[in-house]
Amino acid sequence: FTNAAHNGYDKISSAVLIASNGTVTKVERAYVTLKQGYQTADFPFDSQDVSLMLASTTYMRDELELLPVTDDSMWGAKPEIFDNSVWDLVNSSMKAIIDDDNMLRKSRGVLTLRVRREHTTYMASIFIPSVMLLAMTWTSSWLPLGPPFAMPRIAMNAFGLLCQVSVSAMANGLVPATGKTSWLTSYLELCIELQFSVMLLSVMIISIEQIKD
Repeated sequence: FTNAAHNGYDKISSAVLIASNGTVTKVERAYVTLKQGYQTADFPFDSQDVSLMLASTTYMRDELELLPVTDDSMWGAKPEIFDNSVWDLVNSSMKAIIDDDNMLRKSRGVLTLRVRREHTTYMASIFIPSVMLLAMTWTSSWLPLGPPFAMPRIAMNAFGLLCQVSVSAMANGLVPATGKTSWLTSYLELCIELQFSVMLLSVMIISIEQIKD
């Protein structure tokens, strides 16, 4: 495995089968921890390609060429493989690629699992609260402009803004650290900016009303 993590390969068993026609089949079972980068632009409505890359550690591509098997029963992944995670298996595919890097010329096999993130949890913990907090801030504008309602108007804006900042901090902790901005981060930043603008507008309206009086 060319994309295995450091010390991430643990062989369980290995067997070699030799058929009467001279075909040699080697079956090796192992636990493998792979390195895989995330594409976070669409988080949490994202899909990812999880790839397992195989190559010979000894032979170059002019000595050994890897080819996908035609028997579907010999490869693939069970649909329930991601049952205990936030991912759902969409499909799987296998192909052979040529990787030339100066004098290193390899034939590599790539098994790709297409997975989709289950976003129900994020709807309940992030999107619904953020929309409710944004709506709460906007409804403060419906309160009368009299002195008894000045404090409730500012309090609704301030509490809504602080709670939105808390939701944003929690969401940022869930986004994989890739150094790139995700759609979720931009959405929550916009919510905070809108609420802060409404709070400033409310303060200005109250101040103007007090000057008139």
